[in-house]
Amino acid sequence: IICSYFLPSFRLLSLLKAASRRGIAINLYLQGKSDIPIVRNATRFFYRIFFQHRMKIFEFPDRVLHGKLWMVDDRVVSLGSFNFNHLSEYTSVETNIEIAHEDFCKKVREELEAIFRQYAEPVPQEIYQKKLRVYQRFRLWASYTITTLLMKLAFAFTSKSS
Repeated sequence: IICSYFLPSFRLLSLLKAASRRGIAINLYLQGKSDIPIVRNATRFFYRIFFQHRMKIFEFPDRVLHGKLWMVDDRVVSLGSFNFNHLSEYTSVETNIEIAHEDFCKKVREELEAIFRQYAEPVPQEIYQKKLRVYQRFRLWASYTITTLLMKLAFAFTSKSS
């Protein structure tokens, strides 16, 4: 999964955890440098959960990531504007294209891996598992809480159903 503003719903989080328990490898490529730091910190609130379920996390520390893509087993790739968050799901008009073509998916993976080797860095698990101080954990929680509240307010005033 490549996502610039990754705030998974509880349903998506449950699906990712279940997939991990079945032995499926999950790699997350997320923002390190962000144009909206509070959202990046809100995403980092989930890192402990991701690591507990053997997900690998990579960040782009020197560039703002604005990509949105997910791929499954070199068989299906989805590319577009959809972020995994409340705004994309309920408020914004988003468009993705899904392509189920093995050769195409392999080519996309190869191109992305070249970019990842150059620009992405693995996030050390030990930092988020044990070394975060209480105030750092509180800051991530507060970022998540504030971001979620703002998204819910945006939904209340601009939802797709209204």
